[in-house]
Amino acid sequence: MHENWKTIILDNDIGTHLRTNLIELIHKGVNDQIFLSNFANRMCDVYSSTAHLTTVFNVEKAVVAQLEKYIENSEAKAARLQKYVDAFNRIQGSADADEIIGNPISAYRFIKRLTENWENVEQLLTNNSWQNLIQQIQNTLEDIEMPKEDDLQGTATAILRLQETYQLDASDLARGNISGIQSSIGLTNCIYLGKNSSEREYFDLAIEWYDQALRMGDDTNTQKIKLYLEQAIKALSSYLLINT
Repeated sequence: MHENWKTIILDNDIGTHLRTNLIELIHKGVNDQIFLSNFANRMCDVYSSTAHLTTVFNVEKAVVAQLEKYIENSEAKAARLQKYVDAFNRIQGSADADEIIGNPISAYRFIKRLTENWENVEQLLTNNSWQNLIQQIQNTLEDIEMPKEDDLQGTATAILRLQETYQLDASDLARGNISGIQSSIGLTNCIYLGKNSSEREYFDLAIEWYDQALRMGDDTNTQKIKLYLEQAIKALSSYLLINT
């Protein structure tokens, strides 16, 4: 059924967005600089300002650097703990207490290993690096408002409006083929943009995104995507019956 949506659109001469209050900014063929400028403005209309977005970008970068350092340190600590465990298993892992304590040499090795290693193990176990990491991240995020679901929906809507304005194909956007900048999106995002389109009654765009998702999907999600697509086609048909 998903092949029939183009017939519905063409038969009813839908050449522009269904929402009549969408003002076309610039016709297709405008240069890349203007397009990217408008795209950035759309994003900023949704989520504060360019300066704020730049701050959020840099803050996330700083948090990731902190996490990387923590992971690196944690791996080093884990390796040291593993060395202690391996030494235990190698020297006395299968022995019982009587075997170790009853043999002067074994008892000596047992005590020597503990006196040399246990203090380091104790330090590793009581290290408060996790609490330090949390505090560092909290300090980094102080006074910074991170994006929320409303911001995500807003940027999705901005993409849809630009798609309409510049007559961009969903397949091109999904591949990241936009003004020479490669930043592709996957199946999940195609479905998200389809749902976002339907919620805003952009049914023609919803059909495009679900159709693209169907091309990218596999047997595990095809039926779900077909259901979304059929719902969008029915919604478009109902709209056309009422408004034409």
